[in-house]
Amino acid sequence: MPQQGKRLPRDVVFPGGFYDPETGCLRLELFFTPPQKAAECFREAKLTSTQFRMLYQSFLGFAAPLRDGRLSFSKARERFGVFYTERVVRQVARGSVPPEVKEFIDLHRDIILSRKEEMLGFFRYLTNIYCYFGDKDDNQRR
Repeated sequence: MPQQGKRLPRDVVFPGGFYDPETGCLRLELFFTPPQKAAECFREAKLTSTQFRMLYQSFLGFAAPLRDGRLSFSKARERFGVFYTERVVRQVARGSVPPEVKEFIDLHRDIILSRKEEMLGFFRYLTNIYCYFGDKDDNQRR
């Protein structure tokens, strides 16, 4: 597993999964402090709302069909691989996306690829981060 950087708060990473083993439901933390901290970290790393929206929409492109039963998990895993190489690795290399985003996904990648439910759990977490992140860049805020 990749090493965690200094800027990514430890409590925004869920290497054990996104579900509470006792209840079988999503961990409640996924809705509160961790997504807020992750959003703040990404903003501080200079991720723009446009860049985040593009990442989110790319993930949505396979998460929604997976959730709705229109895409198999094996196909979703393949699409995640495309998302990861094209929207994460390539964009970080180009300087379009800060490395903290890749680090965040790298630290969750094994669990995302382990089961359909975990991939959808990560998508829920990403959605929550996106909600805390906001839709406007700092220079556009009123």
